[in-house]
Amino acid sequence: MISSPGFTAVTSPEGAFEIRGTPPGRYRLKAWHGAFGAIEREVSVARAEQLTLTLAFGPGNAKRE
Repeated sequence: MISSPGFTAVTSPEGAFEIRGTPPGRYRLKAWHGAFGAIEREVSVARAEQLTLTLAFGPGNAKRE
């Protein structure tokens, strides 16, 4: 089962973001870009883990909304 607690973040001007306090579990991450739509990824977070994920937006690799 995928958890969906509703954590959100806004990126910095460089595109980085951080979501603190996420409990261990599986999540569906959805990132949205004004020109390229959305990218969704399933991620797993372990206890006391810092997860790094790189998302690349561009034509053809994003799910449009």
